[in-house]
Order: sequence, then structure tokens, then C-alpha cells
Amino acid sequence: MNDTTATKKTARPASTDSETVVETGRKPFLPIATVEQRLGDLGRQLPVGVPVAGRYQRDFTLRKFTFEQERLIGEARSRIRGLTIGRYVSEIMSVLVKSVGPHDFDAMEPRQRIFTINQMQLGDVQVMYLWARIDSVGSELAMSLACPSCRHKYDFVANLNDLDVKSLQGDAEVDLEFDFDLRDGIEIAGATRNWLRCGPVTWGALDVPGVNSENALANPATREAAIIRGAVHGVDGMPGPYALLRGDIGQLSKWDKEGLISVLTDRMFGPNMVVDDECPVCQEELYQMMPWTFETFFTRSSRSIAKRS
Repeated sequence: MNDTTATKKTARPASTDSETVVETGRKPFLPIATVEQRLGDLGRQLPVGVPVAGRYQRDFTLRKFTFEQERLIGEARSRIRGLTIGRYVSEIMSVLVKSVGPHDFDAMEPRQRIFTINQMQLGDVQVMYLWARIDSVGSELAMSLACPSCRHKYDFVANLNDLDVKSLQGDAEVDLEFDFDLRDGIEIAGATRNWLRCGPVTWGALDVPGVNSENALANPATREAAIIRGAVHGVDGMPGPYALLRGDIGQLSKWDKEGLISVLTDRMFGPNMVVDDECPVCQEELYQMMPWTFETFFTRSSRSIAKRS
């Protein structure tokens, strides 16, 4: 989901003037110390983690992926109508996760597990999902890449251990909320709203109608709408938490949308799920999102042909 290859636009986060922040109750966009490393070097640690008493707990454990777990996942897919990719991954991880941070999944009902997964940061769930795949069928992922310039198609093998992962530095809890100033504003409840309060994007942001495959997320508009919907939880002048509706997001000007996505992308943690390579024919650089739905991701056929047995 994280696409760090996107062109960055000029963003307009809230003023960092401390007096203004105190006077208006606004939250500035402050720099946060991060670290980037390979997934294999990060190991079985979450890039952010679950906050407990001012510290992030980053450990997680996974179950052995057995045929019984695969049967349970298949039943969930048959049972749930209009299954989104967000809900589908939540169902998979609710079966495969044994513990994460302070949460013991053995002691939870199925609905509690789903709720816990949906409340986790998007990048944390992605890292667990990647390790579930590596543990079950290996780290190599065979893909077919298509060059957008010359339309040449060719086979490519990605190693999941080599994916870049952006993590918070240290385990002290950090305030990840900030306010984003809109240049053009949006109309909500009969008034122009000039800023949005943003926070971490949780996995539940992908559990929305229409987002039913990684192909949907490959559409920039669909992906960006999901990110905005998941990040924004407060609006200028609106009391209490406020979740943007589809119509609210649709009002965002191109300028405001690009700036907001740039800032939200900068503040997102987790793996970069986009493969970049050079076309062997025209030598143009190309980018393509990894296929990561269950059917293509958790099968031996998705491994390198040379490694099959």
C-alpha cells in the first residue's frame, strides 16, 4: 500500500509557531525520528507498535500456517458478502497471529481479533502479513512486470526480505497527530472548513466498499481516498471526532489533495510494497505494486520457478 515513489508536492501542514498552537489548540506537523531498513534486518518487529504506558510494544508471534487455517480463511471469504481487501487481510491475520504487543489472540473472540487488527497502523499489519507469507512459502515472489513506456512484459522475482521498511526510531510513544491547513477549504455543514486534523492511518481504512483487490489500490484515486479517509478524524470548527464522507473528500481541490497526500505519505510507516526496476528493452525505470491478495501471495506458484519442487 505504501507508495514512496510518488512525486512529492508542496505541502502545507499547520504552522509550527508554538504561540499559535497554544492559542488556538492547533497541532503542528513536527519532525519525527525514523529509520529505514530491509525487512530481513528489521526482523519480526512492528515498525510502530502498540502503545502501552507510554512505550510501543513491537513484538508479534505467528502461528504455523496449516491447511486448517487455510480452510478457516476460505470459510470467511465464502461467508462475508462484499468482502474488501481490508477485511480479507484482517480475517487472514486474525487466524495467523498468535500475539501482538500486549494482545493475546488465543484469549480473544474472532470479532475482537478483527477489531484489534483494524485498529493497528497500516504498516504494522503489512509487516505481519509479509512475515506470514515468508514463513509459509518463502521470501521470493514471482511477478510479471509491464513497462508503461514500451509495453514490454517480462518475469521478475522480488525478494520480500529486501523490501524497505520505514519505522519509528525508539520505542517511546510519539504524538502522531497534526493539523493540515487547506488553501481552498471544503464546505461541511454550511461553512467553509480550513484545516483537517490527521492521525495515523489504521488498517480499517482499507475496509471500504470498492477496495476489493490490490488492483483497486493500484488506482491512485482509490488509494488516496482510502488514505485520506483513514487519516482524517477532525475538521476545523466541528465538535468531536469527524470522519470525512466521500462527498467531503471529493471537494478537495487538486492543490489541497496533493499537499495532504504528500504529508500523509511522509508520516506513514511500514514497507514499500512497490517494485522498481529498469525495463530490459527501453531502459526506462518502472514501478509496479506487488500482487498481495491471498490467491497470488500465499501459493507456491508465486515463488521463483527455479525454487519450485
